[in-house]
Amino acid sequence: MAKTTPIFETSTDSKTLAAVLAAATVGQIISYDELSKAIGRTVTASKLSTARHIVQREQRIVFGAVAGVGLKRLSDAEIVDLS
Repeated sequence: MAKTTPIFETSTDSKTLAAVLAAATVGQIISYDELSKAIGRTVTASKLSTARHIVQREQRIVFGAVAGVGLKRLSDAEIVDLS
């Protein structure tokens, strides 16, 4: 019988970033520096993208990028404006 293992496992960094994002309040901006401090190294686009997808899929929380600053948790009205 073939061993069944997931093709993809979420990294510890992405899980940590997802937890930080999930704790944000509506309208809160989380800086890239804060995110880097949370994982103890410079945050990468791929890990941050994975974390954003996790919180959007599991908790219906959406973030928008604030250029050069970080991520902002969007309100329902802001989410609608994106579409």
